[in-house]
Amino acid sequence: MKVTQDEVVERQTVLHIEVDADLLERHMDRAYRRLVQRTNVPGFRKGKAPRHILERVVGRRTFLDEAIETLTPEAVADAIKEQDLEPAASPQVAVVEREPVLKLAATVALRPTVELGDYRALRFHDRPEPVTDEQVDATLERIRDGQASWEPWEGALEFGDLAVLTAAGNAGALRIVNAVATEYVAAEGSRWPVPGFAEALVGMSAGDSREFTLVLPEDFAIPDAAGQEATFNVSVSEVKRKVLPPLDDELARNLGEGMESLADLRGRVRRNLEDVAEAAVRRSVQERMLEAIVAGATIELPPMLAEHEAQRVLDEQQRALAANNVPMSTYMERVGKSEDEIIAEAREVAERRLRRSLVIDQLAEEEGIVVPEADVEAEMEALRQRRERVGDRSSLDEEGARASFSRILRRQLVMDQMVKLVRGPAEGGINGGPAARDEGEGPETSADARPSAAGGSSPGGS
Repeated sequence: MKVTQDEVVERQTVLHIEVDADLLERHMDRAYRRLVQRTNVPGFRKGKAPRHILERVVGRRTFLDEAIETLTPEAVADAIKEQDLEPAASPQVAVVEREPVLKLAATVALRPTVELGDYRALRFHDRPEPVTDEQVDATLERIRDGQASWEPWEGALEFGDLAVLTAAGNAGALRIVNAVATEYVAAEGSRWPVPGFAEALVGMSAGDSREFTLVLPEDFAIPDAAGQEATFNVSVSEVKRKVLPPLDDELARNLGEGMESLADLRGRVRRNLEDVAEAAVRRSVQERMLEAIVAGATIELPPMLAEHEAQRVLDEQQRALAANNVPMSTYMERVGKSEDEIIAEAREVAERRLRRSLVIDQLAEEEGIVVPEADVEAEMEALRQRRERVGDRSSLDEEGARASFSRILRRQLVMDQMVKLVRGPAEGGINGGPAARDEGEGPETSADARPSAAGGSSPGGS
């Protein structure tokens, strides 16, 4: 087999392959054995027609096409090996000439090259804002709310109270509400079941009935009723008011988790809020750090690899839309974009994804980061147990799962090590970007935790 290679341009090259006659003959013979089994030849039982007869029946072009289908991967793989290339994606192959000599042209995307900048000089001095007593108090109030009980109330209903009601609502002949002995919390400004419904209940007591009319919004869930006037008949059988437990040691003990006093609870909440704030800062630093390292790197990416990745992005988008029964044409109408714009966006996402992935791989290599096999095996065992719990008996691609876990764990190790590096003490290093702050400063963080025990999450979130 004769192979010549073009100059490498943008990490791509073209191999020109002239296929040897003996290699072609082997695959022509394979083509015969496949074709003879699926072709009816007059005068012969299926599978028994001689090759020269079959070739006259189906035509030599059909024989060649069938042979080329199996020959191409073998010939291209041999050519890549002969030229000592490291492909980064499946080659694109074209048949240049069939006869008298079979000639192929294989475009090969080579492994991208990555040269990292001075990433070790990056510094991000972000620190979380100190947790305030007000944040702790607000979280404790949410804990109290989560442990509240609904107690019968003899007075008139106010916003925030719970009504046990039976309600019927009609817009003309169309029934839009039909509730029987339903618990309803009258929240001010609620749009459920329709705007104004909660307001109309205020002042009712247990045993009261009331009729009222409301105009339904134009975006009402039942299109035929949208914008119409609706009449509601409501009877209230019970009114209940939320009673918050005292903020004391007993509340802390009732939450469990080894807490014996309000001081224990307050300390747990503060620590959890501090963990949430620190995690938010770490996420911010990690993202900005990676963007800075990518921006400072010199990456030569073969266009064909970027196109392959863009197609993957489009395929993922198509699957996500299909899972929600949304045609691509409908999606494009909703977002107001053309097919060309959707494809351009996919290319942008693909290139960004590739560059980040390549930088992480290079960081792992330069920092000597290796994923312990025991960690991969632990993830595999957890996967097996999850499959067993849900009764999944389908075959497991062990090799693919291991590779996936290895990639995920390696990325985590790289990011953890890099965050430690860039948040370390500055030794003449450069700042990580305009968003980086001086020591002791940090981004605004939200410590919105909604903890509760005996029916909720742990104090201060997780």
